[in-house]
Amino acid sequence: MFTGVAQFTTNDSGAFQVVASVPGRYRLQFERPGYRLLITPPFDLQSGETVDYLLQVNPLPPFALDTAVVEGQVVPRRLLGFYQRRRQGVGEFITRQEFERWNPSVVTDIVRRAQVFNLVANAGPGPAGDTRTYKILSRRGIPEPFGPQGGECPPMVYLDDVRVGNARDINVDDILAVGAIEALEFYEGGTQVPIAYQSSGSNCGVIVVWSRLDGGEAPAAVAHRIEVGAQLGGRVLEGGVQEGRVGAQASVGLAGVFEFYPAFNLFVRDWAGSAIPKSGWQALVSLRARPLGLDSPWYVGAGFTTIDVEGAGVGDPIFRGGSSQDYPVLLTGIRIPVRWARPIIEIQLLDPTHPDRMQVHVFTGLAVRLR
Repeated sequence: MFTGVAQFTTNDSGAFQVVASVPGRYRLQFERPGYRLLITPPFDLQSGETVDYLLQVNPLPPFALDTAVVEGQVVPRRLLGFYQRRRQGVGEFITRQEFERWNPSVVTDIVRRAQVFNLVANAGPGPAGDTRTYKILSRRGIPEPFGPQGGECPPMVYLDDVRVGNARDINVDDILAVGAIEALEFYEGGTQVPIAYQSSGSNCGVIVVWSRLDGGEAPAAVAHRIEVGAQLGGRVLEGGVQEGRVGAQASVGLAGVFEFYPAFNLFVRDWAGSAIPKSGWQALVSLRARPLGLDSPWYVGAGFTTIDVEGAGVGDPIFRGGSSQDYPVLLTGIRIPVRWARPIIEIQLLDPTHPDRMQVHVFTGLAVRLR
């Protein structure tokens, strides 16, 4: 999923300039009252590269801002059709007052409540341009040739009565902010879709999003990427990986490309190789970052580890038995999205500030994304 990294305002002539902090994959989003939302396709930006981009925006037609009374409730006139269709009872309808009780972080947290759609973990996020964490698919499962190519059936998405594409070609979590939504409509497809929203692709369903007049405030994208998993590894010595450990890890997404990363491992006494068998535990607390963006499988990090071990050998500068020891850690690794799981390979440098006693540790594991 793309994350906002910079904001800018055009000058009086419409020109703009924005500087990316690191190389990676980016796209531009243009927002202005009275104009349709514009999202550019993703593009790659190399170190030191300058890209010229011409944005062609389209104005929105004017609409009435006065109110109407529906079922004794005063509502914006532009939402009159929403409440009229809701009264007919065909489709699913959710207002801001209703979905705010669920405390959603992203739009797919709201779609998850719709009975007519399935959310499926996306096995394809990565540099190919597909940034969706979850696929939104119709429960109808219309096969070819009547359904879309490949058998998947993503619904069409409308924003304020303007068709913006289907849920396969756009990432609703990227182009829509929860705090800027007033209401949503969900239709399964076929004859359930109102005539105004029937078009090519609407047989897979339709999502209609209504934005707030005041624009709302997009909630900070904090702590909504959560993964947990198991791992095993050990210390790299001449005889191979020794002093084995097995345990668990977690990662919690913070702002931007940063993640909070704790881990806990137990020493496996029988897995010692030529080293002296050890027992005890090791805990890690660190902060990771993805310098090339959230789509990149590569990450780096730094933190501290605490080691409490029995059976340490004489002269071992790290594994000293009898008391727990704290050490700084530098780490780097690769986490690859493969369907529902994420294999991980990670290298840790313990006590890198003292080269004479620095140790290299390697871990592998498998993480599962919770949300």
